[in-house]
Amino acid sequence: GGVRLRYSRAEQRHAMSQFDRPAAPSNPKPLHADTPSVRNDALAPAAQPPAPASSPASGLGSPDLFESVLEHAPMGFAVYSAITGEPLYVNRRFADICGVEHGALRNRRDVFAVIFAEAEERAQTEARVTADIAAAPDKPHRWHDLQLTLRSGERRWLTSDRIPLESHQLILSAVQDVTDRHTAAEALRDQAERLQEQNTDLARFNRAAVDRELRMVELKREVDDLLAMLGMPARYGTRP
Repeated sequence: GGVRLRYSRAEQRHAMSQFDRPAAPSNPKPLHADTPSVRNDALAPAAQPPAPASSPASGLGSPDLFESVLEHAPMGFAVYSAITGEPLYVNRRFADICGVEHGALRNRRDVFAVIFAEAEERAQTEARVTADIAAAPDKPHRWHDLQLTLRSGERRWLTSDRIPLESHQLILSAVQDVTDRHTAAEALRDQAERLQEQNTDLARFNRAAVDRELRMVELKREVDDLLAMLGMPARYGTRP
C-alpha cells in the first residue's frame, strides 16, 4: 500500500481556508506606492521627483524674445552689415534718441545726414568719428558727449559705441542719451563758478577792510604823535 500522510488539525484548517478565498484575478492591477502595504511599498517603483518647471532662460534662443528684450532696452541698438552698410535691425529707442522716425535710417553711410540737422555739428562729428574708425577699423570705439541738435531745436548729448562683429561681418552700434547727466554736470560747474566769484569778492572785501583798519591805526598814531609834540595828552592812547 501507499504511504499515508498525517497532518495536524491546525495544518488541515489552514489548507481548507485556502479554498474559501476568492481566486486571484488573471490580470492583477499594478501595485502602487500609495498602497498601505509594506510589500506593495517595497515592490512599487520608486516615486520620481516632479519635473522641474521650465526656466525663463529656456527660451533665450528665441529670436522673438531677443527682439522683445532689445525693444525694451533703455538704450538704442542698431545692427548694420559691415559690407553693404544696410541696417539689419534698429530698435525704436535708437530712433527716438536720435530724434528721427523709426525706419528713417536706411544706410550706415547716411546716418550723419539723417540724424544731424545742424551742418556744423554734422561736419565736426562726422570728421571725428571717421578719423577714429580709419585709425583702428577693427577695434571698438566709444565717443562721449556728442552734441546733437534735433530738427525740433532740442539739444541733446549722446554717448555712442561702435562694435565690429568680424565673425558675422556686422557692425553693432549703440547710443545712450546722457543729456540729463550732462545738464547736471553743467549746472554743477556753473554753481562752482558762481561760488568762486563770490569767494573772490569776499576776499577782495576782506583785504579792503583790513587795509582800512590798518590805515585808521596809523592815522590815530599820527594824531597822538602830534599831540605829544604840542605837549598835549594823547587822544587815542596809541603811545605808551
